[in-house]
Amino acid sequence: VITHLDTLNDLANKHMKDWRINRIDKTGAAILRIGLYEILYEEDTPNIVAINEAIELAKKYSGDNVRKIINAVLDKVNNEN
Repeated sequence: VITHLDTLNDLANKHMKDWRINRIDKTGAAILRIGLYEILYEEDTPNIVAINEAIELAKKYSGDNVRKIINAVLDKVNNEN
């Protein structure tokens, strides 16, 4: 994830409406980056599984608004690929 940090941040920011990745909590940002990384770079993990795992982590460690943002961004990226 660290190797692709700028790419992941740019992609997240591209798909957030009226938000930036640095505006959400650090845990939520980390979850979003991991989800994006899995969708883009991990061929062994189905995208729907990566999205579901990110949402489950967000439910446990972030607020409802951040969970919704993570879900929306990952869904948009998934639909592009």
